[in-house]
Amino acid sequence: HPLPDFIPLVAPFLKHPQRAVVRQALLAAGKLRAAQLLPSVLRALDDTDLQETALYALQSYEKSALPPIEKPSCAPQHPP
Repeated sequence: HPLPDFIPLVAPFLKHPQRAVVRQALLAAGKLRAAQLLPSVLRALDDTDLQETALYALQSYEKSALPPIEKPSCAPQHPP
């Protein structure tokens, strides 16, 4: 289980303007494996500067990351 006291400390740094700070926050999120931080980790995948670190963090989540990834809102949208 994640250390809940650290989650609110890490969360703001995932939106920090400096990339180096965000990278460290992504690594911390991966270590915490907190579901609350997962949306920010997934959003970082869209940023080419953060993508590698986000993937590394996501690996730490293991199977706990699958439900949010499998949600329809995260699935590619196909035209009807």
